[in-house]
Amino acid sequence: MKVAHLYISAGHNYFGHQRKLPGNHGMIEVESIECVAGHGVRGDRFFDYKVNYKGQLTFFEL
Repeated sequence: MKVAHLYISAGHNYFGHQRKLPGNHGMIEVESIECVAGHGVRGDRFFDYKVNYKGQLTFFEL
């Protein structure tokens, strides 16, 4: 498998925005990511989001 692109987003556009307008946080393409066990992807909106939060990465076929 070859990874073609990596993206993170520093903020939430929809989480916690019940009945409010979405946020304006764009996707940021990065050269590399750092996965920190028990914390998430450094720099991403879900990094240290909640104790024991079970987030995930999503892969798309190109």
